[in-house]
Amino acid sequence: MATLGADLQQARELAGLSLDDLSAKTKIRKTLLEAIERDDYRSVPGGLLARGYLRAYAKEVGLSAEPVATRYQTEFAAAQPAEPQKLRTDADALTRPARSHGSTVVVALLAVAAVWLFAGRREPQRDAAPQAVGTTGQTVPVERATDRPLSAPGAAPAPAAAAVSVVPLTLDIVPTRVVWIKADADGKRVLYALVGPDQPRAIHAREEIVLRVGDAGAFRYRVNGVEGRELGAAGEVRDLRITPQNARSFQVR
Repeated sequence: MATLGADLQQARELAGLSLDDLSAKTKIRKTLLEAIERDDYRSVPGGLLARGYLRAYAKEVGLSAEPVATRYQTEFAAAQPAEPQKLRTDADALTRPARSHGSTVVVALLAVAAVWLFAGRREPQRDAAPQAVGTTGQTVPVERATDRPLSAPGAAPAPAAAAVSVVPLTLDIVPTRVVWIKADADGKRVLYALVGPDQPRAIHAREEIVLRVGDAGAFRYRVNGVEGRELGAAGEVRDLRITPQNARSFQVR
């Protein structure tokens, strides 16, 4: 029985594509494509990123993507690391991420993150600090007055819409092609998935947003509504840490 790599190579050759042709179409480096065809998955970033590469390879050579990804999972994934290998990082690179415990854990983490983002961390409306909106679109907290009466005798009550939580950091993710992304907001996992151009994501945090991006060349984003600078070339893995203090350094000026 032919190996997965041999079957992929045969399909590529039948499609009339060289490795250089396939690299140009998928934006996957030629060295990674060669490793896939010889079943050398120790040289390929593992987990979701490897399955993303295989899906892109299969699509370009006329194969069904999901059976190829499933076959990789069955034959090779158990022996491979669940996170992509660290290739190149910024000056504030983070430590190596923990291993994945499977799709069930990923789904559970995403569900918990969604609840935390949209409900769990919000204070009751009557205690939340009002905010003003600056010219850049960022919210500026107004001094809380928790010890003051809600209203003077005979005065109209303050509108409930003014009481909202202050979130100093907003990251909008809008990739140009499918990108593997892991993200933590204030120490909690909020994203661990392949994100495509038709799946924009928004991440909110008070203190920091920590990212690992599997394809820096396709990663496009906005920080607090301002377009972000380019992070690297196609196929590069980058680690980022964005805080209210360094957010402007990621923006295009």
